[in-house]
Amino acid sequence: KKVLVHEFGASAASFDIASSLDIVATIDRHVPKEGAKGPTVGQYLLLAALNRCVAPRSKTAFADWYAHSVLRRLLPMSGAQLSSQRFWDNMDRVDEEQIVAIERDLAATAVSRYALSLELLLFDATNFFTFVDSFNSRNKLAQRGHSKEGRDNLRIVGLALLVTADGEVPLFHHTYAGNQHDATTFGSVSQELADRCRILGKRCAISPWCLTKGTIPK
Repeated sequence: KKVLVHEFGASAASFDIASSLDIVATIDRHVPKEGAKGPTVGQYLLLAALNRCVAPRSKTAFADWYAHSVLRRLLPMSGAQLSSQRFWDNMDRVDEEQIVAIERDLAATAVSRYALSLELLLFDATNFFTFVDSFNSRNKLAQRGHSKEGRDNLRIVGLALLVTADGEVPLFHHTYAGNQHDATTFGSVSQELADRCRILGKRCAISPWCLTKGTIPK
């Protein structure tokens, strides 16, 4: 007899949250499927997100992880459909405007379904290093700058988040060039933050505090 061991808990719990937020349907509404066969863009992006949450892998190692998780039953796909190229093809179909629209809808859904408090929202900017080649002139986001992880020898990308004070649930994100100062970033997205607050609800208050080691200022 054979005993098959598959990861269940984290994947099933994450999939349940994704289902309650209608993530696949939301993405597919903004990025319709091409053709009648195969997974949708929403399904591909959901699987990629679940992998990053549960057990980050490269796209070449993704199929093996998927085959040993409960997701093969919850979101069935064939091995051929999980190739790196299929992921990149689907990700390439999502443009910046669609990303903004998808995030806006998902944030509104999260606030409504989980009754998230908007009385205090926190905004923070940071950066992370990449391995983008120094001579790659096509990439405008990855630039030389002050790496907060101490990797000044590598090109970095800036990332700013707006999160709830209760639970640190992300409601807005902004990526920017690694050589841009945080203060400049806050000024450049202030109108977007105000617009997002108006969309989410009237009782919004944003505090541009820096979060340290995941703690929330009292």
